[in-house]
Amino acid sequence: MRMKKFILFLLSLSTLAVAAEQPNVVLIYVDDLGYGDLSCYGATKVQSPNIDRLAKEGRSFLDAHSPSAVCTPSRYGLMTGEYPFRQGTSGSWGPLVHTKELIIDTDKLTLGRFFKEAGYDNPITYC
Repeated sequence: MRMKKFILFLLSLSTLAVAAEQPNVVLIYVDDLGYGDLSCYGATKVQSPNIDRLAKEGRSFLDAHSPSAVCTPSRYGLMTGEYPFRQGTSGSWGPLVHTKELIIDTDKLTLGRFFKEAGYDNPITYC
């Protein structure tokens, strides 16, 4: 009888884990946006009410660093977790030279693949 109760207890725990919803993740990565450019961080010249609401209801990075001053290597660092200069091809350290080769090896674990393997959908949009 005790074994049945124990098994039922374990089953009930597993259903709780399945029933738990994953949190929504929205990652906004903006070129040339400074810490003081949004009103949620104290800017007064430009109001950003929608971003302010996202910051208030979610999480914000208050101490983030970029691996490069140029957009392509910065995105490379975010997507792979690696310093761009260690990759060694065009576009990972400076502006991208348009070729047909991919900058990120398709076998490499990226932020997108990490989220996908965790059960998330990964839509991406560019402006």
